[in-house]
Amino acid sequence: MECPKCQGVLEDKTFTTIRYHRCDECGGIMMTPDMVHRAKQTIRSYEIIDVGSARRGREFNLLGDIDCPFHDAPIQMSKIQDVDQTHIWLEQCPKCERLFFDAGEFTDKHRETLWDRVLGLLSMPRPS
Repeated sequence: MECPKCQGVLEDKTFTTIRYHRCDECGGIMMTPDMVHRAKQTIRSYEIIDVGSARRGREFNLLGDIDCPFHDAPIQMSKIQDVDQTHIWLEQCPKCERLFFDAGEFTDKHRETLWDRVLGLLSMPRPS
């Protein structure tokens, strides 16, 4: 399956009971919301799952409209703001609800710091 950001290959992976897809090129990750929740409850899962370069992930985060690769017909993914850490912007499929994390975003989501909380208080809505 082709990565929606860089046209690399989304490889099917499993860590304990967490199933996800990771791009072999850009390191982006796709998973369902229930797998994100399960990963959040699994100690240090982000270190195993999110192995891509956060620097490269920030470059790919700038890419706009992408389609969910899990459907035959193109379905544009919505840009959403993470509820817990409002400085993190993800893409979510409106049909299957899978989330796309650029490399480094999944780790960032799981490592909430005091600075993240301050950013959350100061964040402004991102333009569409």
